[in-house]
Amino acid sequence: LYVIRTLESALRSYFGRGRALRRDGWETFFQDCGADRYGRISFEKLIRGMRQRLLALPGIESQDVASAVVRGVSLEEFRAIWRLFEDKGSVSAKDWALALYRAELNSWPTAVDVQLRSTVRCLKLRADRIYQSPDNWYRVFCMATENSPTIFFDELLFIVRTKIPGLSLSPRELPTDRLRMLWREMD
Repeated sequence: LYVIRTLESALRSYFGRGRALRRDGWETFFQDCGADRYGRISFEKLIRGMRQRLLALPGIESQDVASAVVRGVSLEEFRAIWRLFEDKGSVSAKDWALALYRAELNSWPTAVDVQLRSTVRCLKLRADRIYQSPDNWYRVFCMATENSPTIFFDELLFIVRTKIPGLSLSPRELPTDRLRMLWREMD
């Protein structure tokens, strides 16, 4: 989990500061690293691209490039992530992002029905109070989806934590692990 979060943090730094990882982040990064016309990249090319682009970011201390892929991720740790692809010669950005997402999701806590109901009730009550339109989540999700029919967990967290037009729920009022439980069940 640490390796996945470190890779995603490095990708965020590559694209500049932002509240959430870009939807096309890995796809754009793979293209920048020389992915083929099908959007696939080999292990060696991805390693070279990460070292050239992510180890050279401002604020990153120089390291022994032979042993690191990005700051905080060794070559061996990166190989372990690559093994998720069952020794394929190359991987697409879509498959890469999905595998990282699934690995992270599997590390999240599971919930019992009582916890899920409590989480949903907390979200519903706050949304009803702020938007004054019971059971209508359209306005709530419009603030983060950028005209997309999908939403990422980081965007849900942004909606929940941000002051109005968000739900402005603190981690004390609704712990992040409870949101992760809900998200894991929905996914």
